[in-house]
Amino acid sequence: MSTERATWSYTYEKGLVDILKELTNVPMFKTLILLP
Repeated sequence: MSTERATWSYTYEKGLVDILKELTNVPMFKTLILLP
């Protein structure tokens, strides 16, 4: 049970990182992220 959850959270976090990386490649999102 715990291993399944760990694998899921790892995949979930990895997916979030990939999404953030792709968003930072978009100039509009990059400016929004760097504004604050």
